[in-house]
Amino acid sequence: AEARVGVAEAKVGVAEASGDGVRVAEARVGVAEAKVGVAEAKWQAAPEGEEKERLWILVERAQAPLEALRAAAPPHDDSLKAFLEAQRVRDDQRQEQLEEIRAMLQKTSSLGRIWEHLSEKTPSSQGDNLRQELVLLYHGGDLAHVNCFVSGVKDDAKQAQSLRVVASHLWPRSKRETFSQWKEDGSITSCDGINDAANGLLLLNDIENDFDKGKVCFLCNPFNMTVKFYVLDTILRENLDRPRGSPESYKKLHEKVIQVEDGRRPSFQILSMHAKEAVDVAERQGWITVGEATRLREGIKVASPRQQ
Repeated sequence: AEARVGVAEAKVGVAEASGDGVRVAEARVGVAEAKVGVAEAKWQAAPEGEEKERLWILVERAQAPLEALRAAAPPHDDSLKAFLEAQRVRDDQRQEQLEEIRAMLQKTSSLGRIWEHLSEKTPSSQGDNLRQELVLLYHGGDLAHVNCFVSGVKDDAKQAQSLRVVASHLWPRSKRETFSQWKEDGSITSCDGINDAANGLLLLNDIENDFDKGKVCFLCNPFNMTVKFYVLDTILRENLDRPRGSPESYKKLHEKVIQVEDGRRPSFQILSMHAKEAVDVAERQGWITVGEATRLREGIKVASPRQQ
């Protein structure tokens, strides 16, 4: 595995000398893949115990830059759809491998807990698939011009992950069983699957985290096709705290209205389901008053018959 790293790094040098940007990107992905191979080989060779657990964390850390490079890599030809399809096949194969490792890890309780923790915190190949779908939907597949849906901030691949624009699932993968039930009983008709672009948005990393925690939500108005960004956590709303990477504070972004259009928007149904849960969380936490919570619920209820 270490020998493959050396070969891959040599290919980067050759690609850079050629001046071909696509070849350079492919070569860098190759280096990242080789480094993941080294980490996996060390993990597989280690005896059971704390050392093996530590090495698995290193495997996950090695996968993060690989996924970032894959997401930023340009297509091999002029057909973006062909490129995305090839990526899906490769990511599906990768996911099968990870599921096999997951089954092995869950044989012991300590390793199982580590897997669950990493599954929540580490971007997966499914997240990478969603990013590609969202870039295709909102930016025509142009990876050089990816913006946050709320702040409008442009993504910069050179920045730290905490400052990046990330692909955020509106309904989380951890609740995919609930999502499947909704699909079966017809509660959701505007989204084909958990990794469908209608179940995602491109958001700054901090906004995504606060969305997942129910500190912010989106209020949909299907009558005029708008989405309102609503900050439920009054500490964020009243102070001058800014999402990292954004020039504007949460206070300024609060109640920002975003115009959307059919065919290029998130699922209003899923955003409203999230908003209902987020309002409940905000009321329990004391972030908003009973009166504000009631007003928000009424607004969500009025729009719901028209939600898609």
